[in-house]
Amino acid sequence: MASVIEICNRALGRIGIDQLIESLDDPNNRARNCKLQYEPCRDEVLQDFPWNFAQACIALSLVSDVTLPGWTYAYRYPANALKVHRVGDETGIRISSSRGVSWEIFNYDLLLPGKAPFMVMADPVTDGGKLIASDVEIAYAWYTTKVTDPSQFSPLFRSALGWRVAMELALSTKASVPLYNNAASQYGFAVSQAQVVSLGEETSDKEAQSGSVMARY
Repeated sequence: MASVIEICNRALGRIGIDQLIESLDDPNNRARNCKLQYEPCRDEVLQDFPWNFAQACIALSLVSDVTLPGWTYAYRYPANALKVHRVGDETGIRISSSRGVSWEIFNYDLLLPGKAPFMVMADPVTDGGKLIASDVEIAYAWYTTKVTDPSQFSPLFRSALGWRVAMELALSTKASVPLYNNAASQYGFAVSQAQVVSLGEETSDKEAQSGSVMARY
């Protein structure tokens, strides 16, 4: 079963360090650096793309004691969310799965029903809290969750994350710019592969139009 230690050891090996770690609490610099870098890298990679294994939708909780100028309703930001992608009514959540790259380039999803404007902002009452401003009376959010169990990651995502961790370890462990540059290049390739596979595990309700067609809108 995939584990944090497995991902970190792959990252170490990718920058030429063959001494493995058994725990993030091992008394050596390798483990200390892995412990420092792993979670921030994981959350960064998760937040950067709507990975299918990390997607969730939820009915938002209305915050009745807060007024946000210019907006009708204030909702509590989901506690386990890393990034909210869309807010809308119940119908819009299904349509939210339609997120092909070419559609975004031509703003295709602006034509889809069920989606509504929203804004994420700081909660003026709760220190450190966040709110979602919306005009939808009963609002749902589609978002990326903070997945912490590596066994839930896809194999290609784990590989990409290993390269992302390797990038940081290349600087903090061996202070090597060439190793960092190589890891960054490999990460770019690996994360692109993982994104293609993730997008391939869905079928949208509507078929994307070509760029020439979308240019008419």
